[in-house]
Amino acid sequence: SLGYFDVDAYLVRSARRHKVTSVGIVVNWDNTTNKGMALARPDYAIVWGEKMRRESILHHDMAPERVLTAGAAHYDGYCRPETFIDRSEFCRSRGLDPAKPIILYAAMSPRRYPYNPRVTEILARAAGDGSFGMAAQVLVRLHPIYLGFRSERPADWAREMQAFDDIRARRRRA
Repeated sequence: SLGYFDVDAYLVRSARRHKVTSVGIVVNWDNTTNKGMALARPDYAIVWGEKMRRESILHHDMAPERVLTAGAAHYDGYCRPETFIDRSEFCRSRGLDPAKPIILYAAMSPRRYPYNPRVTEILARAAGDGSFGMAAQVLVRLHPIYLGFRSERPADWAREMQAFDDIRARRRRA
């Protein structure tokens, strides 16, 4: 990060003490505006684009010559042709029908939004009863925070996973 996470601030301070150059990489589109001020500012920042560059300079007091624009590196894999798979293979690997449209629901963080199963149920029902004007199918992509949610709040995680499993079971029978 740009030093707004505790562990990053410790690393930046330690690097500075040992005369090692530090580089903060912005890992999410909203991190330059919603994480607060840095606890320790890295020597350089790598951001996605010009808007993030301006936000890093304005909100995080980064020197303009120390903010580098390089895009979102963790998404590069999605742009390499060797990682592409065709629709039929994608559908086969996920149990989907390649002849039907796919509605993707990218779930929100369960820490802040407890309604992902409810939204999934509504979408699944609408896809199944023709409310979208065609026979469709729903693919749910859980937010990566669900991985941590499992150990942070196991009872809540188990309840949500059960809700998703119940929706899947009901929709497969329909």
